Amino acid sequence: MRFQQLSNLGIYNIISLIALGLILLYLSITDYRKLSINGWDLCLMITYTALNSAYCFYEFGLSFLFDGLKAIIFSLLFFLIIILITKGNGIGTGDMLFFSIASINLGLKNSFEAITLGFSIGAIICLILILTKKLNMKERVPFIPFLSLGIYLSIFLNFTYLWEHS
Repeated sequence: MRFQQLSNLGIYNIISLIALGLILLYLSITDYRKLSINGWDLCLMITYTALNSAYCFYEFGLSFLFDGLKAIIFSLLFFLIIILITKGNGIGTGDMLFFSIASINLGLKNSFEAITLGFSIGAIICLILILTKKLNMKERVPFIPFLSLGIYLSIFLNFTYLWEHS
């Protein structure tokens, strides 16, 4: 089910979007304050993903699972390459795990869009902060807020509600 037109959202989709928004907000605030997230924080995302995946599997069958599997493989490989290139000084494993879990429900196309949007927004904001001397090049920056924004924007920019697989 790619996102349905926003005017046609059913009650499950509305509740799901609100729940996802609250989880993304919580994880973003946690990452902003602590510059990391722990396993218990990720349990929220895992629980949401498991419940939504069960619903989507019921609605859309194996195509949902295959697209989710492609998305998680893409996400893991993408972040692993970045972690290896930066020798762990760029993106943390918490960012990788967070986005990989989220990508299961997003599917491959929306995962790619969410990563692109998250990286772009993060780069623009960090560049502005560096130019205004409010951020040092060596400072750590929480990345989950940017990934969360990318996830939510990819959902709404497609005007289809999470996980189109039909």
